[in-house]
Amino acid sequence: MKGKLAAATVLIVLLALSSPSLGQAQYPTRPIQMYVGMAPGGSLDVLVRALGHEAKKYLGQEVVIVNKPGSGGAVSAIQVAIAKPGGYTLGATPSSTFTVTPFIQDVKIDLIKESSPLLSSSRFDVVAYVKSDSPINTLKDFIEFTRANPGKATYGTPGVGTKAHLAFAAFRKGVEKPRSETETKT
Repeated sequence: MKGKLAAATVLIVLLALSSPSLGQAQYPTRPIQMYVGMAPGGSLDVLVRALGHEAKKYLGQEVVIVNKPGSGGAVSAIQVAIAKPGGYTLGATPSSTFTVTPFIQDVKIDLIKESSPLLSSSRFDVVAYVKSDSPINTLKDFIEFTRANPGKATYGTPGVGTKAHLAFAAFRKGVEKPRSETETKT
């Protein structure tokens, strides 16, 4: 993890130093905004905050984290895509924001055309779990429960089009569809 954090920090510093604003004053002359496409407290938010903290040591300016969750990260990505050029607005969002969301939601702009990917900093696994006192202890128990109790099972994901959402959507094939999906807010 430390190696990836260091590499990502170096990339942000290099990006900052190669900004078109170099011909003017020393860059950066003000804080940099980093839009995060997920809610505060989640794994992406924690990673980006650590990255911003390290980048400040090299840049001499704050990296202000702006959480804009919604639409599988598209709300945040749109903010970055429409921002004034100059190297003061960056974004961090799940890759599914660019690879899935535009195909399943009405995104008003072409995120691929209006954005430039810089790095892939981490990989998150999808985990399914239940409350510790649940009578469901295995995946087999869950499948049996959903088949015996149609419409009674629910699950939560960070948003439509995210890896967790797609994993559960694929899982539901052949298993009783849960009554509802709940988008989690952390």
